[in-house]
Amino acid sequence: MACRQYSYVKSIVASVQIAIALVFGSTWAAAASEYRLRAGDVIEVSVAGLPQFSHRAPVQLDGSITIPTIGTLDVEGELLKDVRERIQAAFAGKLLTVYASDGRELTRTVEREDVSATVAQYAPIWVSGDVVRSGEQRFQPRMTVRQAIASAGGVRSSIMNGEIGQRYDPIPLQRDYIASWLTLASQAVRVWRLRYELGETAEFDRSSLPPAPVPEDALSRILALEKDIIALRQEDLRRERAFLERSAVLAEEQIRSLSERLELEKQGEIDDMEEYERLQGLLRKGHMTNMRVVDARRALLYSSTRRLQTAHALMQARKQLDEARRALEKLDDQRRLAIKESLQSAELKLAEEHARLRSIQVKLELAGVTVPRESENVSRPSITLIRRSGASSVTFEASYDDEIEPGDIIEVDVKKVPVSTGNNLGAIGTSPPRYALETR
Repeated sequence: MACRQYSYVKSIVASVQIAIALVFGSTWAAAASEYRLRAGDVIEVSVAGLPQFSHRAPVQLDGSITIPTIGTLDVEGELLKDVRERIQAAFAGKLLTVYASDGRELTRTVEREDVSATVAQYAPIWVSGDVVRSGEQRFQPRMTVRQAIASAGGVRSSIMNGEIGQRYDPIPLQRDYIASWLTLASQAVRVWRLRYELGETAEFDRSSLPPAPVPEDALSRILALEKDIIALRQEDLRRERAFLERSAVLAEEQIRSLSERLELEKQGEIDDMEEYERLQGLLRKGHMTNMRVVDARRALLYSSTRRLQTAHALMQARKQLDEARRALEKLDDQRRLAIKESLQSAELKLAEEHARLRSIQVKLELAGVTVPRESENVSRPSITLIRRSGASSVTFEASYDDEIEPGDIIEVDVKKVPVSTGNNLGAIGTSPPRYALETR
């Protein structure tokens, strides 16, 4: 009986790879600037400080995208950086109409550096063959074959349908435990990241987690991802603050210019008034014509109107300056409030995942099955990668760590090999077992 149970446990390696690969899927961003766009990709265009002008444009079958205020662009096969430059050039200098909180209509000139264009979603990939869930899968930058198979539920082990498996199948419990631990670790690191953004500078305490049923570098990859998020959010905050500071500086310059102009116009109005009164006196004495007095009165009215217009523009500029300063003051408060709300939700999910992990562990203990320390002689999948190249397709054998591209098709075929038996089962919650991450 012990040998049979161990045979069961030996087959879990393929499922273990599923959960581990989930950690790796989105760790690092691709070299997006060198990526060539294709049909199925989705481009996100945004303007700093103007979220209402953000737009997602899918690349159509004809290779084009459509962006409001710009129109249609042919982008298929072009480098992302070249498309970004084209979009920035198209937006540069455009006057966009926005509305303030009080309903006022404002006009803003777009600068090149305010415009960004990124790939929000890549064309999908397809995984077929001996996997749990075959079909279309979402592509992630720098995605490997291992991660693609993991997104399809992992390799379907042949022992799952064997005679012994029909009598007793521990694999789902083993798989659920590992997946739950990875989710728990992700939530714990997310809580740490949110607290770090609130000002807590302590490093993540790895001892706060139950013993890992996966290699140690899995947690390191989760931490690396969250640290990348910290850096990206800090950069986004810096850009938003820079935009508001730039708006305040522009408003101050406008105020100075309008103030100087207003003083000149006030003096002009005084001069026109004195001239009008002088001519009126001469008219009463009969030394001046009425037409000349009428012209002086018209000049005085024009001067008064210009002074009032300038005074109104100055008032609006001061209001814009106040709004920019208030936005700067509220920026950090709003950010902290959003982080605290996210932290509350993350802590709740963390508690739920702790309970779920414990529940699975109890079931494993009742079943007398534990997470293995190591595996060997498992089923070896044969992986075929089909990639479109122009009008044709290229087919070649791939390994777990080969990187894939959007639109790739991955076919998995499990080859059966003998499974050894033994009694070296590890105990859950005692020491982290070691798993094979590559085909031996």
